[in-house]
Order: sequence, then structure tokens, then C-alpha cells
Amino acid sequence: MKNKLPTQGPKNLFLFILFVFGTLMAISWLTDYTHKHPLISYSAFLKRVESGDVRRVDVAGQNIKGQFKNNDKFITVMPQSQSTWDQLKQYNVAINVESPGSSVALWHFLF
Repeated sequence: MKNKLPTQGPKNLFLFILFVFGTLMAISWLTDYTHKHPLISYSAFLKRVESGDVRRVDVAGQNIKGQFKNNDKFITVMPQSQSTWDQLKQYNVAINVESPGSSVALWHFLF
């Protein structure tokens, strides 16, 4: 008498392929997000603020996700400084403050 292991057939193969495809899509989306939101230095960010090129920023803790007036997007990290807030107000940058836990920018630093 032969002991045969039960085979699960094409159902398991389909689920495996679906899992791999989903994982690849998630990685692709995260990679695409980082290309659309390049990381710039804080000093470059300040220069763009002072030249009036920054339209808006979303601040979550020390992470800044923003948009230039030409609609390009960026990510940077700012130090804890009142002068940054004053400069943003001085150059009429729209500011949105978020809870640090709600920021998607964390994904950028992980990948």
C-alpha cells in the first residue's frame, strides 16, 4: 500500500501567485511614492521657502511633506525650531499640521 500525500491542486498555486503578485504591487507602489516625493535637504528646503517656491507643507513631528508652486512634491526633515515656523508664515506657505503617527513619510525612510 502506497502512502500518498494529498495534493491541493491548482487552488494553492493560484493563491501563491496571487500573494506574490500582491506583494510585488505593494513594493512597486511604495517605490513609486518615493520617486514622486524626493527627499531634499533642510537647507535646500529653506532656500526654496525664501525664494517663494513652496506652496504648502504637511508637518508631522519633524517630517515635512510638501509641494512647490510648480506642483513638484518633496519630503524633508526639520529641526525643532521656531524660526522655521516663522519663515513659513512670512512667505505665505500653507501649513497643515498632522499627528506624527499619521504621516506616510515614514514609508519613504523605510524603503
